[in-house]
Amino acid sequence: MKLSLLSNLKKVCLIFMKKLSLVFLLVLCAFIVSVWANLTINPVTVTNQGNITTVNLEVNPTTLDWGTLYPSQSKSLVIQVRPSQPTPMTLSYVLSNWQPANASTYLTLTWNYTGATITDWTSLQFTLTVSSQVTGITNFSFDITITGTQT
Repeated sequence: MKLSLLSNLKKVCLIFMKKLSLVFLLVLCAFIVSVWANLTINPVTVTNQGNITTVNLEVNPTTLDWGTLYPSQSKSLVIQVRPSQPTPMTLSYVLSNWQPANASTYLTLTWNYTGATITDWTSLQFTLTVSSQVTGITNFSFDITITGTQT
């Protein structure tokens, strides 16, 4: 009886160890996949502030901090602009000084300006989108120049 009990206990222990090994193997595989994913989907991060310059306008703030962005992610920031003279203006913007130069291939900036004439402080939302295909960029910066044109 004692030998049979010991034999059964041994069988139970072997089954338990096989199942435990399977669980350990699954956990190890999940960990490896997680580490691999983090290594292959590197965040795009900003170490510089994006500078905003204006022509015929006042702006607040004058820098934009995009923080940490990942592939396929978008981030929106709001600024305030107004004409520097009491004159109705329409707005336009250009981007320059991309660092690195190929960052413009993977980053897209849009805004919510509709073309309406502004006469006082107006909120503008800029949205930066990172392409899902981004590679080789870990830091970036660019300048935005917003121009007010008298209407």
